[in-house]
Amino acid sequence: SGPTGAPFFWCWSVTAAFTPALGFFLASTIPLSAVSKRMYKNGVLIGGGKAISRLGGISFVLLTDSDIFPGEAISINGYKLLDHDEKEFAISMTASVLDAACTSLSKPFLKLAAENYAPIRPVSDLCISDSGGISGEVDGHNVMVGTGSYIQRCGIKIPPDIKLRTAVFCAVDAELLIIYAVRYQVMPRNDYAMTLLEDNGYSPIIASRDFNVTASFIQNRFGIPSSDLVYPPADLRTSMSDPSL
Repeated sequence: SGPTGAPFFWCWSVTAAFTPALGFFLASTIPLSAVSKRMYKNGVLIGGGKAISRLGGISFVLLTDSDIFPGEAISINGYKLLDHDEKEFAISMTASVLDAACTSLSKPFLKLAAENYAPIRPVSDLCISDSGGISGEVDGHNVMVGTGSYIQRCGIKIPPDIKLRTAVFCAVDAELLIIYAVRYQVMPRNDYAMTLLEDNGYSPIIASRDFNVTASFIQNRFGIPSSDLVYPPADLRTSMSDPSL
């Protein structure tokens, strides 16, 4: 270049010539990483021998909602009746459906039913939906218990002022009767157990019958990425969490 230094356009042309070559590593690695992560969720691993080793090193553990949020971790902070004359009936219907579903969410509702002398009735045609709710027939009434979105999908309007994320709604014969404010508390032992599983390479399979305990809810409360959890469809979660197993 001589004592005056290299011409600007000469430096620019050399830089432009080598930049694509240097960027090749990023241009290939970043898309491959994104595709690999997406396909891994569907059971496909990209990466050769290292990927096979990763697959062989992963273990799975089955967790029900009682393992994540036991009964003492769930409490009812209050409820709102749409018809004050139906208090005992509304509480009885809610507790009966949740008890028949064999979920830990039923424990505070059974306690509330006992305090209000509301009987637990037999339930038939029980169905746990992927939409976030549980339905069944109780004494000839069609009872639906679930999240606000589930109730709305069933064609039932809910009050616009209800903003609770874990609220439980109960509708009987397509009429909303009662709304509960439910609180989930992370117990220290459960938090430690979930952290221990993640640190040791275990992928939890969430076989929850509680419509509030979803992959995103667990991520929010325990800090475990939802991509590290296995959250099967409702029918599979129901069969895997069968109390008789």
